[in-house]
Parts: sequence; C-alpha cells; structure tokens
Amino acid sequence: MKNIVYLIYFALFFIVGCEKAEIPTYEGKDYVQFFNQEDESYRKLAKVFSFRYSGSGVEVDTVFLDVIISGPRADYDRKVELKQVKEYDFEFEYDEDGVRTDSALVEVGNQAIPNVHYIPFDEPEAEKLLYVKKGEVEGRIGIILKRDVSLQSEDFNLNVEIVASEDFQVGDIRATKAVVTILDRLTRPEGWNRDQGHDPNQSMYWGIYGPVKHQFMIDHSPNGERWDSEFFEELNLDKGKMLWYVSIFTRALDKVNKERADQGMSPLMEDPNDPNTVISFNL
Repeated sequence: MKNIVYLIYFALFFIVGCEKAEIPTYEGKDYVQFFNQEDESYRKLAKVFSFRYSGSGVEVDTVFLDVIISGPRADYDRKVELKQVKEYDFEFEYDEDGVRTDSALVEVGNQAIPNVHYIPFDEPEAEKLLYVKKGEVEGRIGIILKRDVSLQSEDFNLNVEIVASEDFQVGDIRATKAVVTILDRLTRPEGWNRDQGHDPNQSMYWGIYGPVKHQFMIDHSPNGERWDSEFFEELNLDKGKMLWYVSIFTRALDKVNKERADQGMSPLMEDPNDPNTVISFNL
C-alpha cells in the first residue's frame, strides 16, 4: 500500500513539474523591413519610376516596394506604416588654399512634394495599398505617384521610412528606408548591361544605350512591353528570348531606315547631328 502511495505521489510530481517547464508562446509584435529582390539584400531600397512607361494619358500610377516580415503568419491583413523623410547633405566652404573652413547641413533639393508628386499615405486611396495580405510573410506595398509637369525637366526623390504601427515593429534599421526617383523621361534601366556586366551603357544584345533607341524598343515591342528595370530583370534570364527581341527590333529598324532614306533622311540616330550615334542592335 505504501508503494502505491509513493507511485501516485511521484506521478503527480512529474505532471506538475512538466506544467511548470512549458515553453512560453510568442506574444510579441512582428517586424517588417524593405527587401531588395534583385540581390536579396536588406540595404536601402532604391527605385526609379518614369511615367514614360505609363502612357501619354496616364496622370497617376503606382510604384511597388517589396517588404519582408519577421514573425509568424497572421490570419488578417496587416498595415505597413510609411512616412516621408527629408534628405540632407553637408556643404563645405574652402579658403583660397583649398583648406576647409566651414560646413553646414543643408536640405537636398528636388524632394517630392505631397499632392504634387505623390498622394500622401494617410489618404484612403493610398492607405489601402500599404497592407500585407493575410498569411503572407513577403509582400508588396504601393505608393501612388502623380504626373506633374515638373517631372519632364527634373527628377524628384521621394524618401520614405517604415515606422512602428499597430501591426509591426521596425525591422533592421539598415533596410527600413527607401528612395523612389520620379521622372517623366527615359533613362537607362537597371539590367541593360546585365548580359556582360562591364560598361553600364553597353549591352551584348542591345548595343549602346540611348533614349531614342529605348523609345524605339518601346514603340516596336510586339506585346506592349514596358522595357523597364523589372522587365529587364526577368528577360536577362532568357538569352533565347533576348535574341528573339533583337531580331524583331533589327527588322523594324531596317524598315524605318528604308522609309527615312526614301524621304531623303539619314538613319535613325541619338543625335541627328552626330553620325557616330546611329542606332543599331547586335544581332
């Protein structure tokens, strides 16, 4: 009988001990930060957005930024809180001998203006693009940009930062800031030279970069391709498809140049006064 009592006592002790040793569940907030899909890094995210890809009648468009979440999945949509941050830089003064005599921290010019170059994040139409869908630990948030006439002659930078919200804490501070450069003209997309990786303006397939050639590619694309950085990122993985596009553009260019010759005009060039800038593709 005494052995049975000891056995029961030992069993109760074991059960109570197991309950005290239970691992606590995670109850803290999740963390969010920007994510660079191109090289899978967590450095400051930089995007270039040109309204030239959007079409002549488009007055507002959306740029998307990738984010990644640290923590468990949620069964509801979660909001990423953004704010615009000003950019500053140092200006230095020097004497006649080139010795630095003074310095000052000044606000950098051409920073995006709310309601002129973008829709503020607390506006309902902008706010709804800042949510990560339920069940996702990677997402894309959107910023609505406006096509102001100033973008035709100047570039404007929208510097943003992730701040703490009801749903998220701020992640790695090295990756909680992003800059979107907004313009309304063509510039060399990231990935133009990814096929060889040397001169950023020189491609094994597309040749030397220029805005006239870039516009020609957009105008003569078979399916309305944008020919922006995101499109190049995907295209650079398929050399066969790249050659296919080169053959399309080469034939189109031959046709255009023949029509120009019939009218007594020179071949298509980046600079009409410089024959060294004749447009060509590397087929």
